[in-house]
Amino acid sequence: MRLVREGNYYCLNKNIGYYLDEGKGLSTKLDSIQPLERTLIEMRYNVRVLDETLINQAKEKYDLDHLYFDSKKHKVNY
Repeated sequence: MRLVREGNYYCLNKNIGYYLDEGKGLSTKLDSIQPLERTLIEMRYNVRVLDETLINQAKEKYDLDHLYFDSKKHKVNY
């Protein structure tokens, strides 16, 4: 979602790369916020939460019902 807001995107019908889980990338390193952000999205859209230990932390850190962009608060429509 961050990428879509910042520029154009294109859908391709072929594989253009592979991802490695070396633990060195922004979403795979040990102190990554990706698991916490994923938990928030799972909670927001009533998806089965993969890591229940992050639920309270996600509720405290993020606003479940709103997105913030363009210096404004926007209600999430479920």
